[in-house]
Amino acid sequence: MRPGPPVMPPRPFNRQYPWLPVTRLRVGRVALLALLSITALVGGTIWLLITKARPFTVPSVDSTAWPAWMRQAQTYPTTEPEPPKPAAPPHDPNAALLAKLAALQAEMDRQRLELEALKKRPSGTTVVQLQQAQAAKVTPPPKAHASMLFVSHDLKEPPPKPHAAEYTLAPGATKLPCLIETAINSDVEGYFTAKVSTNVYDTATGRHLLVPQGSTILGHDQSSTLLYGNERLPTISLTLALPDGRSVDLGQAPVTDQQGVAGLTGRVNQHYWRLFGTVFLGGALRGGTQARQIATAQAGGAGQVASGIAATGNQATQQRLGRVLDTRPTIEVDAGQLCNVLLIKPLNLPAMWQ
Repeated sequence: MRPGPPVMPPRPFNRQYPWLPVTRLRVGRVALLALLSITALVGGTIWLLITKARPFTVPSVDSTAWPAWMRQAQTYPTTEPEPPKPAAPPHDPNAALLAKLAALQAEMDRQRLELEALKKRPSGTTVVQLQQAQAAKVTPPPKAHASMLFVSHDLKEPPPKPHAAEYTLAPGATKLPCLIETAINSDVEGYFTAKVSTNVYDTATGRHLLVPQGSTILGHDQSSTLLYGNERLPTISLTLALPDGRSVDLGQAPVTDQQGVAGLTGRVNQHYWRLFGTVFLGGALRGGTQARQIATAQAGGAGQVASGIAATGNQATQQRLGRVLDTRPTIEVDAGQLCNVLLIKPLNLPAMWQ
């Protein structure tokens, strides 16, 4: 049997600290540094107490040995420090409103004090304000009296009202279609009326109603100018009456038929039988008078008297027959006949119901 390895005895435990010498060395250095700092602080305090913090004096140096340019005093302009800019006050949006409120409050306080003073004033006394007293002391300068003015009590006319916009009916280019309302007879010269049958608009645009349907036209027939053989009655228009009460002068615009021919026509009576009867009767009277004069020329005084009577009767008959021979035709225009009024001058009218 082989023997095992030898058994070593256990080593005794020796507890040692290898870092202890190093720590002792560092503590000594720190203590030395603190001692030096305390010594320097104590010395500085003693020096300050002795010198009273006077600055060090620089030894004087003889300036005579300096060159001339070094002995000259050099002056430099001193720069003045800029004054601090005042800070801009913050903008208050309610400052104006607050100022007004303060002014109103002050005015109310003043009025309240005046009211209290008036209440405390005894009856029978008169309060004279300072401004009134000063105004009473100042005597106003004498005023020169002006001459007497004439006062009129006449009523002045009100300013004219602004006119409405007016539109034009051009002459020649505008026709007023109308319908005869009253019948016409040329035996008696007179007036007639006609009604506008359609609306009439302005000439420029044709959009503004100027003469509405139903307006009345006053016309005049000139039957006194008729001659024997005429078959048309000359007619003219005088005024135009609008439904709103306005009246417009048409300036004797001619009245034409539907084809544009001047004048109106209808039933025409030339009085041929009257003319033939007058010619026959006039010839017979003239021939009988001449025969009577020849027969009584050779008679005595009675024949001469009869001849004179016959001559006088012939003259009277000729006067009557002459007027019958000058008979004018009779033209009758029935109511309801269509016609047109041709404008011969411009009409400026405002639009209806404007």
